[in-house]
Amino acid sequence: MQKEEQVSFLPRCNECGRIMVPWVRDDTFLEGKDWREGVRRYENFLKKYLMNGTDKNVVLLELGVGEMTPSIIKLPFWEMTYKNEKVFYACLNQKKSSVPEHIKDKGIYIAGDLAETLRDLKENIVGKEM
Repeated sequence: MQKEEQVSFLPRCNECGRIMVPWVRDDTFLEGKDWREGVRRYENFLKKYLMNGTDKNVVLLELGVGEMTPSIIKLPFWEMTYKNEKVFYACLNQKKSSVPEHIKDKGIYIAGDLAETLRDLKENIVGKEM
């Protein structure tokens, strides 16, 4: 008698065979080791340049962030820009949008392809003293 094959309707990774779970935060997907290290570096940056009363100007550069979960990047960036006179907010995304009204004088929105825009920016500043 042959062993029956078990049929699964759950999607599996073609490489490792693990069951694929979309958009679930766990210790291997969105909040794994690399994510935690990134959070640590980000928090150190905030402490150094925003929370400890530094006199440096800071640009919060938001690259290609969508509207799906604004509480992760957009809203905190807007709040930091609003609360800190030395902070400027710059957003680059393919979709047209605008800087929120409460920070309109401290921000810019650039609609365009990320790679092309950054390449053009680099070409325009190379050799210029900053």
